Amino acid sequence: MRLKLRFKVLLRVIFRFFPIQLLVLQFKKNLLTIIFWSILFGFITNAIASKYGVPYLFLAPEYLGQVGVYSFILLGFATGGFIMAFHTYSYSMLGPLFPFLATLHRPFFKFCVNNSTIPLIYIITFIVKMILFQLEEELISFWPLFFNIIGFLIGNAIFILLSMLYFFRVNKNVITITGGKEKSVDEPINTTFNKPNPWYSTFMRKKTFHPDVYIGSRFRLKKSRDISHYDEETIQKVFSQNHFNASYFEIAMVLGFFALGIFRDISMFVIPAGASILLLFTIFLMIISAAYSWFKGWTFAIMFSAFLLFNFLSYQIPWLQSKSYVFGLQYSGEPVPYNLKVLEGMIYNKSSVQNDYENQLQTMEHWKNKTGEEKPKLIVINCSGGGLRSALWTFTVLQHIYKNTDGQFFKNVKMITGASGGMIGAAYFRELYLKEKLGEIESLADEKYRDNIAKDLLNFMSFTIATNDIFIRYQKVYDGQESYIKDRGYSFEQNLNENTEFVLDKRLEDYEEPEYYSKIPQLVLTPTIINDGRRLIISSSPMNFVNRIKKMSPRGLPKSYENVEFAKLLEAKEPMRTKFTSALRLNATFPYIMPMVSLPTNPSLEIMDAGLRDNYGGKFTADYLLALKDWIDSYTSGVILLEIRDTQKDYHILSDKGLSLIDKLLMPLGNFYGNFPRAQDFDRDEMMVLLNSGFEIPFHVVSFNLKDNPKEKISLSWHLTTREKHTINDAIFLERNQKELEKLITLLKQK
Repeated sequence: MRLKLRFKVLLRVIFRFFPIQLLVLQFKKNLLTIIFWSILFGFITNAIASKYGVPYLFLAPEYLGQVGVYSFILLGFATGGFIMAFHTYSYSMLGPLFPFLATLHRPFFKFCVNNSTIPLIYIITFIVKMILFQLEEELISFWPLFFNIIGFLIGNAIFILLSMLYFFRVNKNVITITGGKEKSVDEPINTTFNKPNPWYSTFMRKKTFHPDVYIGSRFRLKKSRDISHYDEETIQKVFSQNHFNASYFEIAMVLGFFALGIFRDISMFVIPAGASILLLFTIFLMIISAAYSWFKGWTFAIMFSAFLLFNFLSYQIPWLQSKSYVFGLQYSGEPVPYNLKVLEGMIYNKSSVQNDYENQLQTMEHWKNKTGEEKPKLIVINCSGGGLRSALWTFTVLQHIYKNTDGQFFKNVKMITGASGGMIGAAYFRELYLKEKLGEIESLADEKYRDNIAKDLLNFMSFTIATNDIFIRYQKVYDGQESYIKDRGYSFEQNLNENTEFVLDKRLEDYEEPEYYSKIPQLVLTPTIINDGRRLIISSSPMNFVNRIKKMSPRGLPKSYENVEFAKLLEAKEPMRTKFTSALRLNATFPYIMPMVSLPTNPSLEIMDAGLRDNYGGKFTADYLLALKDWIDSYTSGVILLEIRDTQKDYHILSDKGLSLIDKLLMPLGNFYGNFPRAQDFDRDEMMVLLNSGFEIPFHVVSFNLKDNPKEKISLSWHLTTREKHTINDAIFLERNQKELEKLITLLKQK
């Protein structure tokens, strides 16, 4: 009996302890913050978005190109900001449920201390996970790791202390409100952020709580005071005043965060991507918390209604529409019509197709003469998408082949196509190849170029999303007479140019002459038109000749309007002045990470990643080779398709482990997404078989694969860890890839 009684007493002590009551109420009444915390815990424990490398942004934050104490100070500072947003939001939602707080000295501070269970668990979990990650992924020693931890804690403490300095000065309790009297002698506070309770509030009183023990001054346990002798109106006035002061703080912080966006072109102001995510969460919480001070229980209904109204107005008011632009392209004037009649007139224009075909034959002649062989091997390169890992892997493969063939293999390359990051790596290699031939750089084999392409591309974009893109985009950039809104697409291009020492800062027209005379291979980008699923063909060379094989057949098969050439569709908009980095961005516009790009057409065409249609460029490669089949059969000794893949072909069959109810609900959508890469591989393999059978000359496929083990993880992101960079650099020496290199060298020697 005594044991049972003691157990009841223990339970009472636990559940009447203020931090425990707050923790329970967070889950019961404050689900929004629980969702945010759950996401953050998911990030740092690799439970959420690990495939895309999001956890790395927290566990190895990068600032000014380095993972170190400064980046951790900034991450800690941003974490402190989110913790304070959590406290102010929780105080608005839960504070009035604990009237005894109004009797305490510095009630908001006491509330924060007792409300710190979740933040404290998060910080401990973060430090443990960060230590393990830094040792395994960043390969650092003890002292740098120690200073990183200290930096994170210092950054966290700085924000919290600065916040508390404000709240210590303005925080009120019943003594300061009433001047020592038990009842208020003043009118209830009526401000922009706080209104007096309405007449019907008496009938809507909330249940209140009175804990027995709380954590007080100097973090000692204290017994809560009796508040029965205090006037309820006075207590409510304390909370109203503190909400009012918190609202000022919250709005000032939100405006300060937005103001950071003004300085985003200055490197020192570009905070780590993980800090930007925390910043975004902080902004949302602070806005909702400030709104709650005004609208109370109607907050979410009113904010949702405002969102629907904004969405409706965005159709009617042009400046409310969030559009991303192709820099260099003309948007002023009447938009270009886009319909089936226009497509047929452009794609199946006999003179246009013939002119482009003859132009291409001339480039083929220039290419053959450059090789110095009577019948050279023709190489076409296909690069897979996959963010920064593909960019680095593609560049690594090309550089390694270049070294092992004494720079000779690239002169046999006629065309390069593919998706996303792979094409960025290939474009960088091609530009350096041109510069080496012109004597502008010493050696393309220099390791610094591989380091350049591996540099972070995510921080700048993430910072722009948090401070600019989600809300109001207010800065512009000018190119001649045209002006464009700065967004994360602009940030991506600027960052790419800085990383590659601005060698890619060119226009499409700058590559017309080098491609025509085959000084460099033709590079063809094939992003997807979201409106109708067609393929947009972007190149410095005219490419309409690929449609010569798609004429109406004698049996009356329908025509294909699949390949829409960028330069011909937008001929009236100076398409060749398009920034080359913009063309690369269109081809690498991964959903949500970078914005869909709008073209000046009617209707407006929205453009995204080439990988949505073909992650390897196989379809366009087939069109290209078949259109030139007669010439290739006559003047070459064979075709080599050089595949550079960031993932190995994976045809394994999943084991039957039984399906839960949730598995059955998610499987239809999950399998569609999960099998999408396999479906592309199946289609590609079929296409290569048909392509092989269509040529009279030998047709070879040489494939370099990044991953030897399908279970090996390298994030699909625009950021790489130190270990990931080492893994990618070392992958070229895998036995399978070395055999493919030997095969390629042997094929090139064959006549």
